[in-house]
Amino acid sequence: MPCLKLAGAPQCGYNGECTELSSGNNFSDTFCACDEGWSQTLEFNYFTDDGDSLNSSICIYNKGVQNFLWASMLVLACADTLLLLWKSRKKLDWKLLMIRRPWFSSTTLMFLLSSYRLAKPDAFIGE
Repeated sequence: MPCLKLAGAPQCGYNGECTELSSGNNFSDTFCACDEGWSQTLEFNYFTDDGDSLNSSICIYNKGVQNFLWASMLVLACADTLLLLWKSRKKLDWKLLMIRRPWFSSTTLMFLLSSYRLAKPDAFIGE
């Protein structure tokens, strides 16, 4: 597969470079060699025809950055849920909780998704 180039970015993205792999019979193929700490992923791999090949992806995945973002979302969702519960603690203000039920549900789901993704980092979305 040839290296992938998206509009506005170099081949293989900003975190890798296109490398030629040559073999016998005058056959050569190219692939993306990622910089240290970066890799390719099949998560949300919508830019290629071959949806199950890492050779057709670009270097866009950094596990450290990804874990930091999931942990940040976990902390924010937890803080938001606790603040909402603290705000409605006076006189057991269940009416306020009922009004904010969609908000409470969404932050609870964000907390669960972040916890799951941090516990299982190989559980990619879209695979």
